[in-house]
Amino acid sequence: MRQADFVHLHLHSAYSLLQSTIRLPQLVKKAREYRLPALAVTDHGNLFGCIEFYELAYSNGIKPIIGCELIVTPTDAAESEKANSAEPANHIVLLARNRKGYQNLLQLITKAHSQGWQQEPRITSDQLHQHHQGLIILSGCQRGEIPTRLLKEDQQGAEAKAAEYLEVFGREFFFIELQPARTDVHRILNERLLSLARQLNLQVVATANSHTIDPGEAELVRILTAIRLGTTVKEIPPPLEHGFLSPEEMKAEFAHLPEAIANTMTIAERCNVDLDLGKIHLPKFLLEKGQDAAAILRQQAVAGLHAQLSTSRPDGGDYSKRLDAELQTIEQLGLADYFLVIADFVRFAREKGVPVGPGSGSAGSSLTAYALGITKIDPLRHDL
Repeated sequence: MRQADFVHLHLHSAYSLLQSTIRLPQLVKKAREYRLPALAVTDHGNLFGCIEFYELAYSNGIKPIIGCELIVTPTDAAESEKANSAEPANHIVLLARNRKGYQNLLQLITKAHSQGWQQEPRITSDQLHQHHQGLIILSGCQRGEIPTRLLKEDQQGAEAKAAEYLEVFGREFFFIELQPARTDVHRILNERLLSLARQLNLQVVATANSHTIDPGEAELVRILTAIRLGTTVKEIPPPLEHGFLSPEEMKAEFAHLPEAIANTMTIAERCNVDLDLGKIHLPKFLLEKGQDAAAILRQQAVAGLHAQLSTSRPDGGDYSKRLDAELQTIEQLGLADYFLVIADFVRFAREKGVPVGPGSGSAGSSLTAYALGITKIDPLRHDL
């Protein structure tokens, strides 16, 4: 059966805490019904559902696009003592094109939570510039900086921000985001966004910014919003929720602008992140150029064993044979870096006075661990 020629690129799951009713199994099932070739989940300020979504999508024949909606704060405002939650919430959508983009997305989210928290996680413009490689940027929903400036009739400010994104990301990876217009305000916004795109020769893309599968669940989103903001439901205006529109519905919304639909496919084709799930990913020990981890491990282990035996047992024949056998196995399994990293951790902890146990589990039977000082247990003495 022929696949659809549209892809949703801006969508919030229930992992956008207290903002969406969409559960990932329900989402992927619906995407499969729509015959979507790819799908993005762009939760607000986190990748909590990334792995679950990635596995569900692939198992259902859908390419997963990893993304996130983030708030960008001007760097000077972030550094000012006056920076507070009253600042404009300048939303952007970032999509990972490749492994580098995925890593940069992780960096940005980490900094948003650890350095930029102001009731919500935020990044600075400088941080976005620093970690832009491998990412596609969409201009965001109505709360994006470019849309906000246009609604305030700040054409010069909108042009300046668009020029900034264009310079940092390049024309190929920056898109003006258009969403279905259900109100006069949104119709005016779309007209101004499209005019800006035409003026600066920018690409446009259609999104739905979905928070529900069924727009009938908009009242549930309203309740969640009240809980999140600590207020009553009557204080929250009814949300403008489109739901998870079908490709046919999105095409009807943008019948006057087919390139906005076509560009969803263009973006999907550019996003190819392989997470290598199910494989062991061990850290690499920092070495000088030309050094070999297995050789360094053997050198440190032999020296450490000699130091241990000089104070415990004069005859080291059995120890040498055992150590050599262990080191060969470690090298064959590609674990040399791992042992060097653990030894470095333990050495650092002891130097700083951090309590370290004598050893536990299978590590207690390792002569290599004993020689490196990771454990304090002599496995040969205890027949381990």
